[in-house]
Amino acid sequence: MRVTGVSDEFKFTDRHRSKSGIAAFILGVLCLLGFPALIFVSVSVKENSPLWVGALGIVAALVGVNGVILAFFGLRHKDTYKGFPVLGMLVSLLGLCLWAGVYMLGQ
Repeated sequence: MRVTGVSDEFKFTDRHRSKSGIAAFILGVLCLLGFPALIFVSVSVKENSPLWVGALGIVAALVGVNGVILAFFGLRHKDTYKGFPVLGMLVSLLGLCLWAGVYMLGQ
């Protein structure tokens, strides 16, 4: 005996969640989580920060760029909900702005 939920019975649209939008959101969150983690590592080292801290900062910024690109493609898909692509775009852009600020202040 199968019990059907309300969402199975009353689906009035063929829209679905954008997979690239969800991926963009996840990448944006990773970009944002990398920011305080690497700042903490950089501050906790008494002397100059190791090279790998800067390299991981660049990788985190590139993750944010990929999040923006995926969000852009998620917004262009037809018949998808736009919530995750918009959220992914905002979170990724916020992370990129934070990283850009760090690199501008560091010079």
